[in-house]
Amino acid sequence: MLVSRWTVSGSPNGMGNTLLAARLEKSLSFLSTQLHVPVPNHGRHKKALDVLADPDLVENVAPNRILAAHRLAWETFLIVAAALEDRRNGASPYTQRRLRTFVKGPLEREGRDGSPRNVQFELTVATHFRLASCTVYDGEPDILLLFGQEKVGIAAKRVRSLNPTQLRKRAKEAAEQIDKSKMRGWVALNLDTRVADIAYDGGDGGATTEKLSRAFDEVSETLAALGSPNVLGHMMFGYLASWHPPVGSDPAGLHFGVPFRWMCIPRRDGDEALFSTFSRGWAERFDRRMVAMQRPTFNRL
Repeated sequence: MLVSRWTVSGSPNGMGNTLLAARLEKSLSFLSTQLHVPVPNHGRHKKALDVLADPDLVENVAPNRILAAHRLAWETFLIVAAALEDRRNGASPYTQRRLRTFVKGPLEREGRDGSPRNVQFELTVATHFRLASCTVYDGEPDILLLFGQEKVGIAAKRVRSLNPTQLRKRAKEAAEQIDKSKMRGWVALNLDTRVADIAYDGGDGGATTEKLSRAFDEVSETLAALGSPNVLGHMMFGYLASWHPPVGSDPAGLHFGVPFRWMCIPRRDGDEALFSTFSRGWAERFDRRMVAMQRPTFNRL
């Protein structure tokens, strides 16, 4: 078993509310004009834009709503940038069906229909690789990734419940999706609910890593018990956020981090070496892209 280190992409450097609002506004414009996806005037994306553009944000908007707006704006910016770069891909995962579902739903509470956020997670997984110059495709189980010379699947699942039974159920569903696709692949799990209690301060110190590792180990044990020979391992995505109100002369602030960990179970000769090379190259390219896209001078969107 090969396990990558935790990576925690932190709050965008130098991207305050004004710049993030501008990036979101431009992203929504490109969704409509370049990707031909109408954005609802009273949908969650426009509401997020209103939040970020409020000149008295701290006084007028509840912290939870600010957090929701920041997250949606940041992920939308990345997704739209990746979708625009992928337009020449005839099998792009940034399909009309996905993008039209992505712009639906409420800003804060998910409600009974989880499909907009399910699709958002699928697109986030694809974007995680596309922005690092990896080749991704639409297809079963959810997303396809060119892993070396092999096209492999990624079954993306959100685990909303803290019940271990639900974790096992979702992991089993993902493994069955991979088996049904008749190809090898990874299980990608969104574990926001399992890391939501971490009091995130913008770092990735011992307490944070310990809690993330506990969640990761629980998932690893669950997947190992499934014993599917087609599952190459799993990817774990999370989201950490905390709002710091103004104290004295210190202004209010937002800390958020996007933890990611990738585990591979080598199934064939060469899997171990390929994963080590592939994951290291991916991480280096992804880190460079995140630094470039956070700069105020970034203008490729």
